[in-house]
Amino acid sequence: MTETTSDLAAGEEERPLAGRAERGAVWVVIGYGGAQVIRLVGNIVLTRLLFAEAFGIMALMATVLQGLELFSDIGIGPSLIQNERQDPAFVNTAWTMQVVRGLAIWLIACALAVPLAAFYQAEQLAWLLPIVSATALLAGFNSTKLFTLNRDLDVRRITLSMVIAQAAGLAAMVAWALFDRSVLSLVAGVLVTSVTRMVLSHTYLPGARNHLTWEPAAAQELVRFGRWIFISTLLTFLAGQADRVILGRLLSLDRLGVYYIAGVIAMIPSEALGRLSTQIIFPLYSRAWERDRHLGEGFETVRRPLVLLAGWAFSGLIAGGPTAVDLLYDDRYQEAGWAVQLLAASGFVQVLGNTYGAALWATGHSRAAAAASFAKVVGIAVLLPLGFYLGEAHAPGLGFPGAVLGFAVSELMRYLASAVACRSLVSTRAGSDTWMFLAVAVAGSAGALLEWWLRVLELHVVLRSLIIAVVVSLAWLPVGWPLIRERLARRRARRAG
Repeated sequence: MTETTSDLAAGEEERPLAGRAERGAVWVVIGYGGAQVIRLVGNIVLTRLLFAEAFGIMALMATVLQGLELFSDIGIGPSLIQNERQDPAFVNTAWTMQVVRGLAIWLIACALAVPLAAFYQAEQLAWLLPIVSATALLAGFNSTKLFTLNRDLDVRRITLSMVIAQAAGLAAMVAWALFDRSVLSLVAGVLVTSVTRMVLSHTYLPGARNHLTWEPAAAQELVRFGRWIFISTLLTFLAGQADRVILGRLLSLDRLGVYYIAGVIAMIPSEALGRLSTQIIFPLYSRAWERDRHLGEGFETVRRPLVLLAGWAFSGLIAGGPTAVDLLYDDRYQEAGWAVQLLAASGFVQVLGNTYGAALWATGHSRAAAAASFAKVVGIAVLLPLGFYLGEAHAPGLGFPGAVLGFAVSELMRYLASAVACRSLVSTRAGSDTWMFLAVAVAGSAGALLEWWLRVLELHVVLRSLIIAVVVSLAWLPVGWPLIRERLARRRARRAG
């Protein structure tokens, strides 16, 4: 990431930006790693305190929470990052719109609670949704300093505040579960997380305080920029959560809980790289486009290390998915192993698509980005139920694997739509993606065979994990070594200069 920012930030006046991007990328990785450790520890502890059905309810609640979080934004964050206006009237009008949106989302969720409970045949949702959806109301009061600091690539305090909030939520969740082993422990956790994050955004982050303001001109500018973001947000939510929505109807809650656990493991790399795209790469692409009106070689310079890192990480998950589940969870969740492998393959395709998506947003091609998300939504709506019913028709019990396979294949539709839309914007070497697909397929498949053999030998799960990790890393070393060597050479040259 260090040299990629320098390539895009050409020129003496851009070097401070490159330095901030470099430091910001480090903090994003540290923050995400810390958050994932907290998340995994929480899942491991809670799987021993709660029943699998509780995680099924959690999966449905996570879908609603994700939707509420996306809808409560309505483009406020990207607007504050991109817009040249940073005066109090503009910023506080944006905050006022965010507050109103959060209130509206909470009221809508309360109205939908009973119908959704009837649809999913889960009576608990009727009273859980109004409580959980209060997180949208709380998020509406988050300070705009979360976005204005991100605009300047100053993400250290943002990262620390998010990790603190998540740790507080985990503590509340576990403490509640020790006394009451019900889904209420999960509710307590998300509420404490939201309250802590909101309070810290106002008290811990530097900058001016927000207050209710309404400037019609600022509101019109925010709406004009945010309308396509709102549509894309809706499609992103559907693309990212439609699998749980559909599977919540097709599967029992315990199997939905197994799928949720598999997703927690399989999506770690794509979520980490997605956060880098949003908080670091998107601002860099935007600055490069403003300067040259073409991303040129800088696109591939930024993209290449991310894709290599993703290939290595997802190959490891494809190879060692069952071992990862054995290591982290008890026997009730063993079925999640093969689901991790399929979802990891889908995750790699998602990362490739995200690199094109960041370029589309940075260059103002918001319609194309929204169309790519729509392609994935259509793919999920068609392929996931098709895979389920074809699997069940072939043999009872195969519907679940068929549905997961259908979801994994649907990610290709978004990738293809994004890649085609970016053809005239970016410079990529012909066939580079094809070679990466082949590398992941070969390394992941060979690693999966190794995992099966090690399991036959009945090696301890920790030793099994270490062997798979070492073998997959060695397989990727020849692919990544030229980039590592080039980066080290540039670092030495910069120090010498």
